[in-house]
Amino acid sequence: MTKQKMISRNYMCIIFSYLMLGFTKEVGEVIDQWKQSTTPDFDMLACKKILVVFRDIGLAEIANNLNVIFIEKNLSFGSD
Repeated sequence: MTKQKMISRNYMCIIFSYLMLGFTKEVGEVIDQWKQSTTPDFDMLACKKILVVFRDIGLAEIANNLNVIFIEKNLSFGSD
C-alpha cells in the first residue's frame, strides 16, 4: 500500500474510501494488512463506528457489506 508508517486512522480512511467505491475485496485485504501490521491494536471499535455511520446516513447496503467482511474474517464487536 505505502512505505510510510501506517496508523489506525490511515487504515480507517482507506477502509471507508474503499467501501464508498464498492471495493469490498480490497477492504478485506486492508483489514488483513492492518491485523498483521506493527500498529498497536486492530481497532474493532473504530470499525464498528464506520459501520454505524454508514447505517446512520442511509447506506445500509455498504454497512451490510462491511459486516459480511467482518463475519468472513471471524471478527466480532463483542457484546454491545
